[in-house]
Amino acid sequence: EDGPLGAELMLKVSSALSGDHIATLSLQSGCRVTELRQLLACKLNTRTVNVGLLYRGAVVHDSHATLVDAGFCHDSEVQVVQQTTEQMVLTASQDCTAKVWRVEDGSCLHTLSGHRNAVFSAMFSADGKRIVTASGDNTACIWCTKSANCIRTLSGHTDAVYSAAFSPDASTVVTASGDLSVRIWCVDSGDCRL
Repeated sequence: EDGPLGAELMLKVSSALSGDHIATLSLQSGCRVTELRQLLACKLNTRTVNVGLLYRGAVVHDSHATLVDAGFCHDSEVQVVQQTTEQMVLTASQDCTAKVWRVEDGSCLHTLSGHRNAVFSAMFSADGKRIVTASGDNTACIWCTKSANCIRTLSGHTDAVYSAAFSPDASTVVTASGDLSVRIWCVDSGDCRL
């Protein structure tokens, strides 16, 4: 039950992407959705505009509504999506680079240089903070999206790496190679787990 305006609501907050628990919050039912978003932005160390809320499988749009008006009740389970402020796309190229482009105006934000052969694929991590590229030079590289610096080179395949992708929590990368193997790598250490 929603209870009277001013009653406390207990909200369980988790990541929509990973399912990880973020917080359990006790808020007044008269609190506005925008206040919930501000509180979560502080916990996630991001800007409020980057925090999207999902409740009962739907996006919560009205930030000025109270929690009760938005349909929240005691013991509600809320999911958070961290959105990037810019919409970006990646391209992979035969010229040994990958590029990060701004969707809004088509401008190139970064060129990722460092591979010694064609780049066959490029993918963002779920949070958009990292990029992984796969190349004909038998490696995959992990890049910082913001700085465009290569932070890790994954070496060990004996033929071209045609595809690479992050796990949902961005802790591992899986690569597929022309050497007929698939490998799983730890993003932090660069160690091959499989």
